[in-house]
Amino acid sequence: MENLTEQRRAVLSFAGICAVITALRLFFASSLELAPDEAYYWLWSRHLLLAYPDHPPMVAYLIRLGTAVDSDTELGVRLCFALSTVPSMLLTFVLAMQLGLTAGWATTAASIATLLPIVSAGSLIATPDTPLGLAWLLCTLSLVRLQKQDRPASWWDYFALAASVALGLWSKHSALLCIGVVIVAMVRQPPGRQVRAGLCVLLGAITALPTWRADLSSQSSAAANQLGHLLGRWQSDADSGAFVVLARYGELIGGQIALATPLIALLALGCAVRCWRQRHVQLLVASYLVPLGATALSALSTHPEQNWASLGHPGIVILACLSAREGWSRPNTKRLWWGAVSMAILAAVVIHVHALWPFLPLPPLRDPVSRLHGWNGLRDEIAPPKGNAGVLCDNYGLGAQLAWQWRDLHPEVPIAWEDRSCRPLAGSPRLLLDEVDDPGHSRLHVIPAQAQGQLLELRRRDGRVVRQIQMWVIP
Repeated sequence: MENLTEQRRAVLSFAGICAVITALRLFFASSLELAPDEAYYWLWSRHLLLAYPDHPPMVAYLIRLGTAVDSDTELGVRLCFALSTVPSMLLTFVLAMQLGLTAGWATTAASIATLLPIVSAGSLIATPDTPLGLAWLLCTLSLVRLQKQDRPASWWDYFALAASVALGLWSKHSALLCIGVVIVAMVRQPPGRQVRAGLCVLLGAITALPTWRADLSSQSSAAANQLGHLLGRWQSDADSGAFVVLARYGELIGGQIALATPLIALLALGCAVRCWRQRHVQLLVASYLVPLGATALSALSTHPEQNWASLGHPGIVILACLSAREGWSRPNTKRLWWGAVSMAILAAVVIHVHALWPFLPLPPLRDPVSRLHGWNGLRDEIAPPKGNAGVLCDNYGLGAQLAWQWRDLHPEVPIAWEDRSCRPLAGSPRLLLDEVDDPGHSRLHVIPAQAQGQLLELRRRDGRVVRQIQMWVIP
């Protein structure tokens, strides 16, 4: 047991680390250009609704809140997501304490968990995964507390469970996966707790009914579109063969080990094997395996969604801390632990520095951070069409980026794109833009014969080309 002085020192260390990490993330969030999806979500935030084409509305609401504080800037768009570092670390800290770790170990767990790649990325850019991750942590914490039969369950625990389900479903449809974790956590609990936990899940789901109703009644239902895409991929990949599926599973496993960092994953696996009979260990494992199983299922048809499975990464870090603490008297464990900590910190430093100043020898067109560079060239290289004429782009990301770049200079220019979320133009398009080799491989359907073509190259800070835009001007 820690004495009061040690606990106070650990809490002060936690507060200091949290403040430093949050300040650094605010700096990076203000320094990086928006990714196409972020610009798309920013467009959503300009007209608040209960349903949007791809996700529930929470991401748009958070962006609207941030831009109300810091206007339409990169930091304004990302403000709430960068500040999510505070509740994320606090929930991880409390969860670790609930599982028997001392305040010092809990501080270490919270610090490492927030430095892992997926959590770091979610705090640097505006994405629905950030509020979903907070909901997942809150759900896990409430279930850990409800599992303890040596104390009466508090109504705050049930409220937290209902709130986590509500927040998750308002953030992303994959929050439905938390039902599987609740089932695992409650399977051996007293009937009364099982019933109350089930009612809490139901209550949380009921609060999301307005978003589901609005989504299903809209012309472009997010749930229907995502389900249709998944089924379409299954049909199109029906003849892809077992080798392709095995390759995807290899990509999934390798990606998860890299994102959790290998030594953290090794320590967590050791804890899961040795302490499997302990209920809290089973719960942490379930909080990871449930989204991992959903990712493995989707990998039958497409590249695995690594961010789904990474919902359980904070729990993986806590398992690693439990494993290290248990074997702390052994020199090998100490060396393994400090190696794991060093690897996690080094990975975080490399990812953040490379995101701002690319230095890794990766092909620019395949480097993920290239999505955060070069877009300012749209403002510098493309002049808006005159009059009421609009701009037609081949994909939503390019259209949203153009709207973002012109938000102050030419907000009146109508911009649309050729996909399910395309909005009608007020006037005939006089400017056509096609992003070469965009992620969705979208193409403009019709190019008028009289259009004058030009190829634009957008570059990042090191001068390397990150994307090419084919532009046609219709006289």
